[in-house]
Amino acid sequence: MVSIMSARRFIAGFFVALTVCSAHEVNMSGTYENAGAMVKPDTTDAAGTISFQGLLSLEFDYPLTREQHAQTDRVVVSQTDSTFTIECKDRDGTTTWSGQWRRDKGYGVEAEQVNLLLRSKRYGDDGFLFSLSLAGERQLLLVEVQRINATTFGPVAKPVGMFLFNRVAGKSPGISK
Repeated sequence: MVSIMSARRFIAGFFVALTVCSAHEVNMSGTYENAGAMVKPDTTDAAGTISFQGLLSLEFDYPLTREQHAQTDRVVVSQTDSTFTIECKDRDGTTTWSGQWRRDKGYGVEAEQVNLLLRSKRYGDDGFLFSLSLAGERQLLLVEVQRINATTFGPVAKPVGMFLFNRVAGKSPGISK
């Protein structure tokens, strides 16, 4: 049986291995729609829109999260060399959810993607790796989610899904208002 500390070390080691820094880094800063689409796997329970805030809250009952997070209008991403911040906002600009990660403490950058590690007590020692990259001439945010399970032989990644979110029109990269 894996102890809690060794399970956390497995997950932390797995994350560090995935976030090797590169000379050419991409900046994800910008404003994106909360409603997105599932790219993989194509399942009937994900038909319709996907809530970015629901994913960030580690809620994977897609029909329920669409309903619960319908008030969220947009997701504002701010990236610096040392921190990565996400704020979910309603139509009035009120923050409905936010999170901040520090470099090498849940936030890492590869050449063309940002990796974020999210954890929740309800999932025990497991973590979720969110890999964010830009697509469609930087107008789409591609979010790949994997569940990382700690095992006696090391961490095991299980795909949750891939999701696309549109950049909000009129908001250029780096502007997060």
